[in-house]
Amino acid sequence: MVKEEAIRVYTKFFATIREITGKPQDTLQLSPRSTVKDFLKELSNRYGKKLSDHILDGKGGLRESLSLLVNGQAIDLTKLAITELKEGDLVVILPPIGGG
Repeated sequence: MVKEEAIRVYTKFFATIREITGKPQDTLQLSPRSTVKDFLKELSNRYGKKLSDHILDGKGGLRESLSLLVNGQAIDLTKLAITELKEGDLVVILPPIGGG
């Protein structure tokens, strides 16, 4: 049986998330067939409770006020647990957009 290599998933941080992480971007190593929800869990583990409280709802999903894109495509918040990531994907969590 061949063991599958971890995949690298890239992320960029904006606004408050950048302030919390202290970085503009990062790279996470995940297991093959990891989902967006797995990515969020790993990100929360890496950056701690302050980030987790900011981005996650009480069920471990993304807060409704935030948007999540994979390679520039918006992901429906109800599909985080079934949307698989692959090597080289770029995941971005965007804050609410205000305007007037």
